[in-house]
This record gives sequence, structure tokens and C-alpha cells, in this order.
Amino acid sequence: GWAWFMFLRAALAHPSACLASNGQALLQSARVTLETRLEGSDVAFSPYDFELEAEPNHATWVYMHIAKTGGSSWVQNMRSDILPIFLQGDGFLSGENCSHELAQAVRTQTNTHFSVMLREPRAEIYSLYMMDCCSEWGKAVRKYTVPHPENVTAWLTWFSQLHGTENFGTYHPLNFQARHFICLDNAHEVLLPEPSISSVLANFSQDFEFVGILERYQESICLFISIASGKLPAYCNCDDPESWRTFPEVEESYEVPPHDISDLSSDDIRMIDELTKQDAVLYAAGVQRFIQDIDLAEQKHGVRILCDREIM
Repeated sequence: GWAWFMFLRAALAHPSACLASNGQALLQSARVTLETRLEGSDVAFSPYDFELEAEPNHATWVYMHIAKTGGSSWVQNMRSDILPIFLQGDGFLSGENCSHELAQAVRTQTNTHFSVMLREPRAEIYSLYMMDCCSEWGKAVRKYTVPHPENVTAWLTWFSQLHGTENFGTYHPLNFQARHFICLDNAHEVLLPEPSISSVLANFSQDFEFVGILERYQESICLFISIASGKLPAYCNCDDPESWRTFPEVEESYEVPPHDISDLSSDDIRMIDELTKQDAVLYAAGVQRFIQDIDLAEQKHGVRILCDREIM
């Protein structure tokens, strides 16, 4: 009941709760309850996306999963920690879909809230390529797309020359993040001619209650919990290193080799920048919105969440 739920929240708010046997037992019980509710749920495109029906009089949190912006980690944190601890009874829907598709999926519900994570465009596009070229999924798709660019420079060159809508069965990088806010279906395919950036920003501002930034993943989780539940876990105090380290971080690499934008040539960077002009504007707006929302959360809780504000 409600008393048990409040006790669970209180127990897990303490920095040492993750080590306490009683807190562990309560958390495990909450996770079992969630997994029971998830039995038979539909799984979306990504192996980690899922749908959970809300209980009566509860909200549904809709997550627009933009590939390579930390979405797989996000939904795992939602499933293992956020939903069972802070949002019991709430529903959840995530998918690598256009915002329009997700809105259609919950159109009969009245209490829905949309969320999204954004990423610095150069890093995001390079990560898309690495998923394309080097993950097991990407390798499987490549068997059916011939010819296929042999390296990142060839891949970027192909798309920079705008050879129609061919995406080799994976991702078309042209303003990949911005596209999700205005496409009608299949977010992995390009829209030509492209809608204006003003329409992208309008949908972003009007429809999304939460925006997180991959470069500040833990802080984004903290902000989401604050917005969604009004609570703040102990691991969100960036001035307390011991508590900060208790964050239940989840990382998913899909066994892609380590990579960094420092691997790219100046020509590669130039092509990415040309391909992501709208993404760059969207990301800047996202960072600005993120910092504003963090400021409000810090004022509300009297705790500093974002110690490193040099994001861009």
C-alpha cells in the first residue's frame, strides 16, 4: 500500500540504502512487482524498449528513444530503478519512433508526459556509424546492402552527396535527432525536403516535458526523477562524492569497439557538421532548457545537481 511505498522511498533515499539488506529486499520486491506487470508487454525496435500499461489514475511516461543518445541505458535504469522506486503504478512507453507515432500510440490516454535525451551531434553521428559498421546488428544488415561504404569517411561522403534516401538498412544521418520531432513514421529514414528548424523547435518546446543530455547522464536521471516524482535521490548531490558514486549506472555498448571523435579527420568533422546543422541548433536549445530545468530542481531541493556546467 501507500505506507509501504513511502517507506521504500525513504529507505532508498539514504546513501547507504543500496548496501542495507532491508533496503535491498524492498527494492527487489518492487522490481518483482514491476516485472509481473510487464509480463506479456510488447517490445519495440530496440531490445531494451518496452511498454508498461499505467494503473488507474496514474501517468504514462513516453520516452522517444533517439538511437545513440543513451536510450538503451535510460530504459534499463527506468526498468530496474526509477519505475519500481519512484513511479510505482505509472505506465511507460519507449521506442525508436517519431514523436508523432508515439503520440498516436497514447492518443486515448489523458495523463501522458513526453521525454527525450539529446547528444552532441558529432559524437552522435560517429556512434551511429559505429553501430552500423561494427555491431552484430549492423553486420547482419550489411549482408543485404551492397555496396556498403567501407569506412566512416566513405559513409559520410555518401550521405553528404545526398544520394536520395538510401540508408543501407540502418540510419540516415541527415539531422537525425531533429528529424524525430517532425517525421510521421520511420525515424531512421531521411525526410526530403527537410522541414524547417522552427517546426522542430516548436514541437520540442511544446510537446516534451523533460529533456536530458547524454553528456550529463546521471544529472539527467536526477532531473527526470525530480520532475516526475518531486523526489531527489541521495546520488544526485554532486557536492557529496560518496553519495554520487552510489548511482546505479547502466552502460550498453552493443560490443562496438571504443571510439571517440578524436578518431575523425577534419574532413569527417566538416561533413558531420554539414549534415547536422539542425541537430546543432536543437542540441543548443536542449542544453539551454536542461540547465534552466536543473536550476529549478536545485532551488526546489536545496541541493547542487550539476557541478560541471560546461556542456558545450
